[in-house]
Amino acid sequence: MLIFFGLLQTGIIEAEKIQFFATQFIQYMPIVFLPVCVGIIEYGDIIQTFGIKLLIIGITATFTTLTLVAVIANKAMDDPSTNNQSINNSPKQPSDHA
Repeated sequence: MLIFFGLLQTGIIEAEKIQFFATQFIQYMPIVFLPVCVGIIEYGDIIQTFGIKLLIIGITATFTTLTLVAVIANKAMDDPSTNNQSINNSPKQPSDHA
């Protein structure tokens, strides 16, 4: 969100171009954040006890997942044995219907 805010402030992204999506995001924001808030309230004592450890685990898991996906995607795109054509550009298959 901070990066997005910076892009809006510098004018790289114009607010008018994302008005519709921002409105939709704001409309559905409670669906995203209410369960998290309830969980924080419900398990506040656990978060107080293990908060830093949970934060480190969450950041590490996110970074590991993103890195793994990037490496796999990079290898798949560089592998000449894979067909990198999009579905729309693939040759038409003959129809079984005659």
